[in-house]
Amino acid sequence: HEDVVTAGGNDNNVNKNNKTREEDVELDEGRRKWEEQIAQRAGVRPTPTPTTATVNQHTPTPQSSNRNTNNATTTTTTTNNLKTTIQKTLTTIHQSTQSLQTTLHHRSTEKNLCELDYTKRHASLTTIGTAFEFYQTLRCDLAKWMGALRYIDVMVRDVELALCEWRGDVGFGWGADGDG
Repeated sequence: HEDVVTAGGNDNNVNKNNKTREEDVELDEGRRKWEEQIAQRAGVRPTPTPTTATVNQHTPTPQSSNRNTNNATTTTTTTNNLKTTIQKTLTTIHQSTQSLQTTLHHRSTEKNLCELDYTKRHASLTTIGTAFEFYQTLRCDLAKWMGALRYIDVMVRDVELALCEWRGDVGFGWGADGDG
């Protein structure tokens, strides 16, 4: 700003310059706070600790001679902290990824073994099931044949008894004199 100083208007211009500087400082402070909030929400910068908050409450003024040195040191420190945090996070993510890959490999192996076991058991069950059906049919047929044999056995006994009785009747008349 280049102000023309006139007689009697000097105080007015100085007040305007002070107001403008105060507004600029307030805007810079508002922008800085907004940037910090966005960085915190994004997870790039941790929430301010009480010591950080007291340092951040000091608003640098244009007359401050240490402004650039202090800000550069803070930025370097913050950048180094950020790099360290990101490196630790990447290491943790890498370890988690390796652990998950190992677990996935184990689970895949277990799944393949279970599928193989299932296939073997299914084939065995199919074979056993077919054999079971064959033997079940055979058992039903045997039960029918056994029932038929029992029925025939009763009939054969009756025939044998009748034959014995017939031989007994016939045997007294024919075999006693030897004729024949």
